[in-house]
Amino acid sequence: MKKILDFIIVILAGTCLFAASSVFRFFHINSVALLGPSLLYFLTGISLRVYYDKQRIVSLFFATTILWSVGVLLLPGSPNIQIILITGFLIMTNLSLGYFFNSFSKMAKYFVCISMVSLISYLALSYMPKDTAQKRMTVYSNLIGKSFTEFISNTVLKDTTDNRVKYEFKKDSIYLLEFFFKSCAPCKMKEKILPRIAQEFKNLPFKIIYIDNAEIDDFQSFTEGARGKMYAENFYDEKNILIQNLKVQSFPLEVIIDKKGVIRHTYSGYSFDDDNEYFKITTNKIKDLLNE
Repeated sequence: MKKILDFIIVILAGTCLFAASSVFRFFHINSVALLGPSLLYFLTGISLRVYYDKQRIVSLFFATTILWSVGVLLLPGSPNIQIILITGFLIMTNLSLGYFFNSFSKMAKYFVCISMVSLISYLALSYMPKDTAQKRMTVYSNLIGKSFTEFISNTVLKDTTDNRVKYEFKKDSIYLLEFFFKSCAPCKMKEKILPRIAQEFKNLPFKIIYIDNAEIDDFQSFTEGARGKMYAENFYDEKNILIQNLKVQSFPLEVIIDKKGVIRHTYSGYSFDDDNEYFKITTNKIKDLLNE
């Protein structure tokens, strides 16, 4: 019973490492992101040797892992083959190192650990793709090039005075629409930088519009939050028709509309460590649209 409990603890610890690595992957720290899953398989290899040292079980586990790695290649729209091969190589290497770890001498164990970390870091820094900030901002591309009128034509929004309004977008003006809800952490992170953007284009035909998700926030929460956003117009999507029309699935969602009412840029979430980077990219987009 104790061995089974210990085995479960090892697997849970490895799973926590894997989950933690996903956070690092989100912030594009690839060497650390690969280290977590690699340690997971290393620990799994150790546990297989210590608690389940039966040839049939070990062979089945290794075979399943190989089939899973190869199976990824068959998925439609699969990622870069080079990345899959590197990932599969690291999985099998770390499983094997973990499985045979206790048979190594003390000096060899130190060498294995140092080599494993060095190899993972080298592969991550050399071969893993490094998304540019611009690339990370390209989402909901199915909306780009479409007239915003087709999404808002049947929508009635509420303003902060509880009046229902059918919002009219003026021609020859640029709009940045920000879809959000109050308890959304990335929304709060992004909210700090939007006043700077509003100030940058204060005397130009540009406007920021906040649209609150009524499915999550009540109207009182919306009006309370709007008091701190006087640099923008604030609306409450009472029946969530606009959000449903756009098929918004993650928040915040930014939609930038050009002078002709066409959606030109979209950006979901907020993955910038440096607000100035987002500010520079977004203001450049707006300037380009103003100059058209």
